Amino acid sequence: MNSYFKEFISLNKHIIDNTNRKNSFIFVDRSRNLASIVSSLIAAPISNKLKLNPIILTDKSSKNIFKIYKSFGFYNFYIGFRYNKIFLNPLILLKSILLLIYSLIDINIKGFNWFIKNYKIENTHIGDLIYDTYIKKNFFFINPKINLFFCNLIFITIYRTLKINKLLNQNHIKFVIVNTESYCYNDGIIGRLALNKGIKVYSLHGHAHSTFTFLDEFTKAKIKKGFLNLSVHGVNSSFFKKKYKN
Repeated sequence: MNSYFKEFISLNKHIIDNTNRKNSFIFVDRSRNLASIVSSLIAAPISNKLKLNPIILTDKSSKNIFKIYKSFGFYNFYIGFRYNKIFLNPLILLKSILLLIYSLIDINIKGFNWFIKNYKIENTHIGDLIYDTYIKKNFFFINPKINLFFCNLIFITIYRTLKINKLLNQNHIKFVIVNTESYCYNDGIIGRLALNKGIKVYSLHGHAHSTFTFLDEFTKAKIKKGFLNLSVHGVNSSFFKKKYKN
């Protein structure tokens, strides 16, 4: 952490009301210094205005990231996956190992096309998220196969999904804020799980060279048709006919 962030933390003040409340919302951490500040500035007024407890979903153990959040007054962190923490949840660990074995048998018999289109965890379609993450590495898209990297990725995803599902079930979650809808990490998985439970999901969007940031509601239609598909935003041929009719 550079001196500017250290100075920021030392001067920053708590801006969140930590009164214990029945209902909560979750926002997913990106584990970057500047992104943590932006997320805090968005989450704090939401928490205060709507009277909701904020829960930060993260994987990282970086003390610097935690220091940034704590400088705003955030203290409720939930770890999605970390290898050195898996034995703290023995039932989830055992179920993850069993599901991994069953999953590998299914994939070996039914193939990758079945896996992409039909593979589910907790009745939630996850196969495409795992596959997209898998083929990003080492040109695996050329010849996808069940290798050590793929097995490890499935295990982590199963464990992460079961743990996040537990978080959603054990708390009164009103909505979730994610940074992306892709890949089998915290954002993509909690987005799918929450929508299946009828919990609203909002995606945080912005520009790398701008302070302008906005929340866009993430829906099942955007998963099915693609986030940038115009039809999921209510734009189709009839829209253009009405808009530009002579």
